[in-house]
Amino acid sequence: MKRPRLTYEILMAAKKGDADAELTIMDAYEPYIIKLSSFPQYSRKGKLIYRIDRDLYLELKLKLHSLIMDFAVRA
Repeated sequence: MKRPRLTYEILMAAKKGDADAELTIMDAYEPYIIKLSSFPQYSRKGKLIYRIDRDLYLELKLKLHSLIMDFAVRA
């Protein structure tokens, strides 16, 4: 799956409340958020599997939303 390209226009649209633009940003960071919120665990059969900590996952998504809303261009 190809990651969406994040442009200045997408960032500014998301900051102004464009839900589609914010979704584009969230989609771009989804694999990273999943990786950060995953932890290893052994199944009953002894196989190593990775589970997602849902609380951490949602916290990271909320933090990304907050960063989008606080986005500022510095000269």
